[in-house]
Order: sequence, then C-alpha cells, then structure tokens
Amino acid sequence: MIKKIVTLLIAKVMILSLSAEENPVFDNMIYDADIKTVRIHHSEWELSWPYYVLHSDIELVLSFDDLRDEPRNFEYRIVHCNQDWTKSNLFFSDYMDGFERNPLENYEMSMNTMIPYTHYELLIPNDDVEFRTSGNYVVLVYDTENLESPILSRRFFVVDQEISIEAEVRQPVLGLYKTLGHDVRLSLKTNNMQFHDIFNEINVCVMQNNQWDGMQCNLEPDFIQNDEVVFHRDDQAVFKANNEYRMLNMRNLKFTNDKMAKIDFKNPDYFITLYPDKNNQFMQYLDRQDFNGRFVISNRDGWESKTDADYVHVFFRVPARLDQTGGSVHVYGELTNWRCDESNKMLYNTETGMYEKELFLKQGAYSYRYVQKQDGKVDHMRFEGSHWETENDYIILVYYRDLQLGADRILGLEVVNSHPE
Repeated sequence: MIKKIVTLLIAKVMILSLSAEENPVFDNMIYDADIKTVRIHHSEWELSWPYYVLHSDIELVLSFDDLRDEPRNFEYRIVHCNQDWTKSNLFFSDYMDGFERNPLENYEMSMNTMIPYTHYELLIPNDDVEFRTSGNYVVLVYDTENLESPILSRRFFVVDQEISIEAEVRQPVLGLYKTLGHDVRLSLKTNNMQFHDIFNEINVCVMQNNQWDGMQCNLEPDFIQNDEVVFHRDDQAVFKANNEYRMLNMRNLKFTNDKMAKIDFKNPDYFITLYPDKNNQFMQYLDRQDFNGRFVISNRDGWESKTDADYVHVFFRVPARLDQTGGSVHVYGELTNWRCDESNKMLYNTETGMYEKELFLKQGAYSYRYVQKQDGKVDHMRFEGSHWETENDYIILVYYRDLQLGADRILGLEVVNSHPE
C-alpha cells in the first residue's frame, strides 16, 4: 500500500513538473483540414453561448463534420483549465466522474449532398462523464490512429451559480466612448458565501459576444454592502460597441438574394460570389437583426439540415485603400472560430481595390464582420465603425481561486444584452 502511495505521489510530481515546464494555452482550434463546422452550444438552442450549469438538465452539444469519404474512429477527452486557459493541476478524478478518454460514437452520413461528409455529435455531460467542479474547460477530439495530437479543441464554461449577478448595459457618460460604446454595470450577491479576502479571491471578467480578444478582467469593486459587491464605476467595463454583424443567408442554393451576386455549380462544387460589402467605418448606424457573430445551419430544400446541407465556396469582398490599412484583414466570427489567422486572412487585389477571401462553408445563415489585426490587437472598427446603439451580448464571469481545491472555479455567469426586452 505504501509503495502504491509513493508511486502516485511521484506521478503527480512529474505531472506538476511537466505543467510548469510546458503548459500551452488551449484555444478554439481546428488542426485537421478535413474537419469543418465545429460548434458547441446548448442542446436546446444552437445560438446559445457555450456554458453548462453544474448538475443541470441542459447539456452542451459539440458537433462537427468530417469531409473524408469514410467515417473515422474518434476519441475525446475533457480538460479542466485555469483562468488563462492553461491546464490546471487537477487530476481527472478531481474534476470529473467517469473515464478520461471515451469513444465518440454518435455520427451520421450526409444524404443527397454534392460534397459527402460525416456529421458527429457529442453531448456533454453524458453517461461516460459527469462534472464534479466548475471552471474553464476544453474538449479535445482525437483520431484513434493518432492519439498524440487532437484534431480540434473547443472551449466552454462550467458554472456553479453560487453567486447571483445583476447587470445592465448603459451608454457611457464620460470619455471618447460616449457615442461609440457600452458601459456594463454589475453587482454580485454572494448569497452568504464566506470569503477570507474577496478582493483577491474573485476575478470578475466581462466579454462581448464571445470575442476573446477584447475580454476585460480584474474589475475592482466600488464597495461591499452586506452580501452585495457593487461594480458601478464609469471607467471600468467600458467597451466599443462596434456595429451589428453583417448577415449572409445561403439556406437556398437555387436563387440569389440581395447578398449573393451569383451562384455557380461546377460538379461537385457550389460557388457563391457575394456582392462587395460596404466599408461601414464612417456610415451612420443602421439597425439590423444579427446573430452577434454566430450562425445556424439550415437547408430550406432538405429535411435534416445537419446532414443534408451542402458545402459551398463563398467569395467575400470588401473595398479598402491598401495604404491606409496596415496589418492584416480577416473575415471574423464563429464561422472562423473567433480567430484571426492565416485560414481567414484576406488578400488585397490591386485591380479591384478590395480585400478578398474564399471560405468553404456549410449551408445556413451566418453573421460575420471584417476586422483588422495589427501589432497583435484586433480592431473591429476599421471596417465596421462603432455606435452606442449596437445590440450586443455581454458574458459576465465570476472566477474564484479555490485554495482548498487548488484550481479556479466559476461561481457565477450571466449574459446581459444591451437591448433588453
């Protein structure tokens, strides 16, 4: 028995040592070119943000398509992360019940599509895994022929909801953002939860529309009264409101619409050329419905969109003067994993005076925008402008450094909209 305990302690020390030496940051990534349309959301609403309330009945669903001709065998594992999305020091049994690696067995073949694919889905939690603690999580999927490197990774949150969050979005009263931004005011009800040093034990973060590049953390409370922690300062959680996302509807491939200039079919591929988008940087605000960067899969001519929606080559264009741009320009949103990298980088065409990019997308309705990346920062205003009237979701997270557990938990999560009904 003593020998077994010593062996376990040595293994834990080795893992901690490895984590200290090399602990990468997990992100929303696709590492396999055949994997498309990766999404994670509530099983009952595909436009939801990716969080699961501990011990609740509403699961998350991870879904993706594999464009290879035949189904593959996949495995998945779920990893608990620190606030900064590095792997926490917890053992699997500390944060989950069940098995660390499990087969992903729920799949369907596409039907009546020009581009064949296999659609995979995974419910989280399920009969094989159940969460024991809250926090940042990432799900990793592996091809069983190569269990060393994942084919994809997706972030999500697991929440205790031990703390209640009340919040509202206002027009800023001070500074440059008065006509351009949103001011998120919030307060926390601790519900008699005991803290030793609440100022150092919790970290409140606010994120606009799942846009990781602009997340604001380390908010400082104005005062604490009884069990309420109040964050009402004018200069804290202030964001550029940006603009409504642009919308593309390609549920139907038989007819063009006000966004699609033409549809070409060259067996077996569909090609959609969009009308050039306008540069909205200096345009007046125009109220329009959008998905705040997300998309839905839909085929109006089919019965089951997840398996009968086709894949389409979509050609995006936006005008710009190259000498005024600098950096790189990207098509941005959930359709490009909320990232700015080579996969969605646009190229400038000197003959047309436009930035251009072709993306391979599944039929549906997409919200997207054009952003500029320069010196590591993402500018959402360069092609879109910013208006305080813009409708946005703000995701508020309350992190708690649990010293007894030795990891970061999430005590509360709330989504507040700038246009509440």
